[in-house]
Amino acid sequence: MTQLHIVTVGISLLTNYAKASNLPLEKVLQQHKQLAEFLKADPRAACSEINSLAARTGFLRRRTTGLAVSLVYSATAGRESHLTARLIGNFLKQHGVEVAELKLKDIGVPANPQSVSENCAGSCGEGFWLWPRRRGPSIPNAGCKDRANAGHGQ
Repeated sequence: MTQLHIVTVGISLLTNYAKASNLPLEKVLQQHKQLAEFLKADPRAACSEINSLAARTGFLRRRTTGLAVSLVYSATAGRESHLTARLIGNFLKQHGVEVAELKLKDIGVPANPQSVSENCAGSCGEGFWLWPRRRGPSIPNAGCKDRANAGHGQ
C-alpha cells in the first residue's frame, strides 16, 4: 500500500547552506552541485522538509517501500522554491521514494493583505494571530470555562 505525504517546500536548504558557507543567497542559487552534496552529507540538519519526512517515515534509517511524496512549492520570481523542490526531489528519488512536484502560482500574497493584518501584531508577522478571535464562548455552558475559552493573555 502506497503512503502519500504532501510536503510544502520552503527554502531552508538554501538558507542553511548560505549560513554554513557564509555566502549570500544570490551566490547559493548558483551552486547546485554543492547544495546537493550539502544535502547528502547531513540531510536532517540541512533541510527541514527532509527532517520532518524522515521523522514521520524513517526512510533514512531503512528502505521504505510504497512511499510517495508530493512536493508543493510556490512560483517565486527568483525560483528559489523550484530549485529547492528539485534538489529535495532528486534526493528522495535516490532513496527509492516516488516524487511529484506541484508548482502553485500566486500563493505568496493574499487577495486583500489589509484584511489579513487588521488584528495581528506586527512583531508576529502578517497573517498570524497572537490570540484567538472569539466573540464569545465556543463551548456550551455546561463545559469547561478555563483554558478552552482562553483568549489574549493565555
